[in-house]
Amino acid sequence: MIFDKLQRVANNDPEFRLAARFWNTALRLEMGNEALLLHIEKGQIVEQLSGHQAVAFLTPVNIVVSAPTSDWQKFLERIPKPFYVDLWGAMTHHGFKVGGDMESLYAYYPAVRRLFDIMRTLAN
Repeated sequence: MIFDKLQRVANNDPEFRLAARFWNTALRLEMGNEALLLHIEKGQIVEQLSGHQAVAFLTPVNIVVSAPTSDWQKFLERIPKPFYVDLWGAMTHHGFKVGGDMESLYAYYPAVRRLFDIMRTLAN
């Protein structure tokens, strides 16, 4: 599973670390019935939770990105189809939904894009 390596690879990625260098957030990625919660502090993923821990009722979350599993699979293809290349296109043309602190999301959008690029690389 790509989640196994995501924290290590992102924390060692200079582009992600630069784009996220002042970012403090809890980012939850919902993939159908699966979820991944990333706690990011100053450009480092300091904690990664999955399964029930990632969706626990009392777990504070700043940003949620969710989509059906089939949409995530298309989004993470090595060469994605049109409008699956970027989160914005996936939100406007496909089943992706984003909620929470939108100001923070867009302030750190380059970090989000790089994180998804890393996920795409790990998936392939």
